[in-house]
Amino acid sequence: MAQSVNISSKQSIPDHLQIPPDPIKQAEEGWCDRRGTVEQVRTKLQMRQEGAIKREREMEEREKRWELHQKIREEFLEADFRRKELQWEQILKQRDEEWIEEMERREKELMKRLNTKIKAFYDEQLKRDEEVLSFLE
Repeated sequence: MAQSVNISSKQSIPDHLQIPPDPIKQAEEGWCDRRGTVEQVRTKLQMRQEGAIKREREMEEREKRWELHQKIREEFLEADFRRKELQWEQILKQRDEEWIEEMERREKELMKRLNTKIKAFYDEQLKRDEEVLSFLE
């Protein structure tokens, strides 16, 4: 006895086993409530496809422009950072040079004062020695 397979119309076929619908038939069904020839429906379908292609291209172009913008921005920020870094190096170098000049000026001033005090001390010592010698004579 052979068994017959009875497929009910209520049972659904899995998506991966379904045959994709014909785009022309879809377009015809979508436009069937309006008057128009199959050629007009095909033209409208083609316009839809062209619109989708244009939108896809526009999205790709926007993404490329965004990537370029980001790259330019990163390069600018990096260049700006390098420029500021060089400015700071110059400022620090200038401060170092000014500090060295100030220390050299102070050292000269201190040496001048010290030499003056040493000379005064030796002059005073010489004067005392002369007094002692004159007293001993």
